[in-house]
Amino acid sequence: MNEKYTGTDAMAEVATARHESGKDTTTSDELLKRRIYMEFQGFVLPMIGELINRLVLEGKSEDEVVAAVKTAAKGYSTFRLAFVRN
Repeated sequence: MNEKYTGTDAMAEVATARHESGKDTTTSDELLKRRIYMEFQGFVLPMIGELINRLVLEGKSEDEVVAAVKTAAKGYSTFRLAFVRN
């Protein structure tokens, strides 16, 4: 697992770097969770942006766009909290 993973969560990236340098006592399981989270984040956040753009281009109402954004944000937040709590 010498691959470098890139994500948008700077705190997770710093923690991963500290672990890899031997300055952190994070377990391999915790490191794997961080990497999975970073990959997921890098994949999902752009998709949410694409969804918003598509809804706007399709002429959806402001209420529909806001509802879609709230739903996407709630789903992402739930997923993120699952990683924080475990």
